[in-house]
Amino acid sequence: LWDWDLSAGTVWYSPRYAQNLGYAQDELGRDPASFFSRLHDEDAQRVREAVEAHLQRREPYDVEFRVRARDGSWRWHRARGQGVWDATGTPVRMAGWQADVTAERDAGEALRRTNAQLLEAKRDLESRTLELASQAELMEAARHAAEAASAAKGQFLANMSHEIRTPLNGVIGMLNLLAGTALEDSQRRMVATAQGSAANLLALLNDVLDFSKIEAGARTLETLPVDVRGVLAEAVE
Repeated sequence: LWDWDLSAGTVWYSPRYAQNLGYAQDELGRDPASFFSRLHDEDAQRVREAVEAHLQRREPYDVEFRVRARDGSWRWHRARGQGVWDATGTPVRMAGWQADVTAERDAGEALRRTNAQLLEAKRDLESRTLELASQAELMEAARHAAEAASAAKGQFLANMSHEIRTPLNGVIGMLNLLAGTALEDSQRRMVATAQGSAANLLALLNDVLDFSKIEAGARTLETLPVDVRGVLAEAVE
């Protein structure tokens, strides 16, 4: 508690007031200037203005400020007070209380910092989520593009194989017809070589079709006999 006698220009402080700041009661002084001398430079003028507003315009006196304790540390105090005026409206006394709110201020500041950190983490998480969503969309688009390209490639290979097989079948047919005519031995060997080459080309086209079937998931297996002696003979020929 505190009691300011404006007529006498003296201030009284309760023992608990002095104890809170670590002073002996007689160390606080009775001069109001000693009170303001213990206030933080950033708060002193604001407190003076609040006192003046209360005494001159009777605005409520409720203010928080920093007070220097005896050990040099700063304590946050909240002060409330009430003035007394004489019949002429002149302020003659002002009394009130001060409460140490340092712990509350520190807790509030810690809470504000925590909230700010949580807000920043939330914003970072939202940003990362948007980034991941964007990447997922890009990956999905790339997957669709790759699937479309693969399908187009398979379709192209299948069409190309069918288109090439048509004239190749004509070549093979003509060679078969030519082989049935009267030929010299050297001509017959050349026709046989051309027939083997055409058969190999047809096998390659079938392999291309097999690759397109594999990519389309329509893979089938078949067992074919292999004439190793004939393969070697054709290779040598």
